[in-house]
Amino acid sequence: MAFYIGSKKQVITVNDYFILLNSINKIFADNTGPLSDIADLNSLDLDFGWGNQPASDQINVINYESWNNIISRINLSINHTGSGTLQNLVQNNKQLSISRFKSLQQIIESLNLVKNVLSPSISNLENLTTVSRSTPFNTSLFFEIDFEWSSLDKMRYWFNSGSKIRLRFYSDIVGSTNLYNIYTNIYDKIEHVVFDVNSCFDINFLGISTNLGFYNLTNTYQLLYTSPLGNTDSGYSGYTGYSGYNGYSGYNGYSGYNGYSGYTGYDFGSYGDSYGSTIRIKIYAKITEENKLRLKVVYVNPYDAFVDGGHNIDIKLITYNPQNYVYNNNIVTDSQESAVFTIINEL
Repeated sequence: MAFYIGSKKQVITVNDYFILLNSINKIFADNTGPLSDIADLNSLDLDFGWGNQPASDQINVINYESWNNIISRINLSINHTGSGTLQNLVQNNKQLSISRFKSLQQIIESLNLVKNVLSPSISNLENLTTVSRSTPFNTSLFFEIDFEWSSLDKMRYWFNSGSKIRLRFYSDIVGSTNLYNIYTNIYDKIEHVVFDVNSCFDINFLGISTNLGFYNLTNTYQLLYTSPLGNTDSGYSGYTGYSGYNGYSGYNGYSGYNGYSGYTGYDFGSYGDSYGSTIRIKIYAKITEENKLRLKVVYVNPYDAFVDGGHNIDIKLITYNPQNYVYNNNIVTDSQESAVFTIINEL
């Protein structure tokens, strides 16, 4: 069966229609079957779709409603990624021209290139919790948090959609040690660290990313990110003592006591330098046996290096507000399932 548009030499076949339908479903709905285990992330040819309601392939007649079934999802995808121009629906009882069909093909191909992009115009920054440490420490610390969805597929759809986990590092209590200054300088350098479908990086690109993202996770921890070095300050050299008074020249006076040379100041600067090369913030991630995403943040601190002050991590999610599109009294929704979080270990 074919749809003859204009010259009979130019036709849109039924097969062409289903190719178009499957192409948009691959992005908007995801054609891949359900995951049974996290190992499938690296073994399946995943479609990187968002898990929404697919455009139905159970149709008797391909008509204007069939085309609008596809175009509505194209428009939601354009709005989702912020890429392209919204398309007009096909008018009642009209068919699609060859040129229009080819245009829709090109649009879907372009959307496929940005399928994991989330447009800022519909994105939402969700505050989950803040983890804090105000007790001084002189050893390494770590913090773990679980993120859970109702299934591995829902977790996959969440990351496929361009949603991200964001960590903000900062201090709210001023410390007095030089190692405190090293950590706060690291905070200033990295500001925020983002974990998404393909990578983990700070927004200033000053740290070291292993270029591993959600699709690289396994059941064991993998290093995703290492912070840059923090700057150190020089210590005080100490005051020099008085040289002492000379005796009077007329009399054979005392030559004068030599003043104390002064105590040498504590070399906090070199203390910071010696440890500054080892102090880092590292981020790891894995999928647990319960199919939860577990994120681990490690403060790599020398055993005898004293750190005071306040240290905080704001955990936020970059998600999107559900989008609806109405056509011919039908509603299509672009939405996702929210993540549930649980703190496993505090700082």
